Amino acid sequence: MPLPCTIRPATVDDLEAITSIALACFPHDYGARELAAEWHRAGLNAFPKTQYFVAVAHEGAVLGFVSWSCIGGFQSGVLEVEQLGVDPTAQGQGVGTKLLTATLERMRGFVRERAGRDLHIVKVDTGGNNAAQHLYQRTLGAEVEATLKDFLYGEDEVIMLKRYPE
Repeated sequence: MPLPCTIRPATVDDLEAITSIALACFPHDYGARELAAEWHRAGLNAFPKTQYFVAVAHEGAVLGFVSWSCIGGFQSGVLEVEQLGVDPTAQGQGVGTKLLTATLERMRGFVRERAGRDLHIVKVDTGGNNAAQHLYQRTLGAEVEATLKDFLYGEDEVIMLKRYPE
């Protein structure tokens, strides 16, 4: 059964929770906690180019986050799922799916509003052995288009795209 939660835009008040989830999900990416907080603070401050959303449990706990970035300017219609993280205690309970599906529609609306066009491509870069590839296929319809050998931390990286008809 999916874990009940609501999706909303993230604020700077969510930074501590986002940082904790990011460190739990991506332990190689940041090093010190201060660097993780700095990275995500910069992302939160990059609105509207980068937009963060959080999944919040009914009691107020942040269960996960997703950050989307516009690539090639607003007019390109190209969005990237920059990072998706779900608290380890909430993984496998539909939080990631809800984050992606709810925010994809918001980001599609943003592209229409800002660029006056429909979404062209959603891009996701992820580890070649990351189980989240199935989530991106199922929720976004993204498919692997390229593999970068020995890209990050000795691991392969895959580039997944969901292409929308013009």
